[in-house]
Amino acid sequence: MENSYTNQRQRCTRCGKLLINPMGNPGSLYLLVGEYPGYHENIAGLPFAFRRKPTETRSGDILKDELTRVGIMLQTVLITNLWQHPMDVKECDPALHLDQTVRLFQDRTHVLLMGSTVTEALLGIKYTQVSGLKVKIPGFSKISFWVSPNPALAFKQPIGELRLAFERFSGDINSKKNR
Repeated sequence: MENSYTNQRQRCTRCGKLLINPMGNPGSLYLLVGEYPGYHENIAGLPFAFRRKPTETRSGDILKDELTRVGIMLQTVLITNLWQHPMDVKECDPALHLDQTVRLFQDRTHVLLMGSTVTEALLGIKYTQVSGLKVKIPGFSKISFWVSPNPALAFKQPIGELRLAFERFSGDINSKKNR
């Protein structure tokens, strides 16, 4: 997917590592927040990696497929990671990245939190306790927050929890559109 947000990568002010910019539609009312970039994401400079060969599948492909399944096109959302570089960078303060991500909540109506480290950082609970549920975050009363597993977990476990969360997220978006 082409990154329509920005192609210029910045460096972390704390450790100097290249950051992963959000991708997608910066004016979107919908924000999807993943955990942190992995190896392929760092290479591509995107929050989620996509297949380079027809025989492979990466986390971005699962994300795109599940969004499409519930009627949401990838290019209509803004996607970011809670942390903009790998968490193995010990000299960085995760709060710095958390603050940058929270700023992206402004002007959104729906936010999907994807993964246990995201929900734990923002809610203090793991996603397995709230997967597929709408949650509240103090200070953001006008935003519908939904919780799902990280799409990459579909490589290791059944996809049911992920699908349930995406269906509920999409259903909430559609119900608000029809009002």
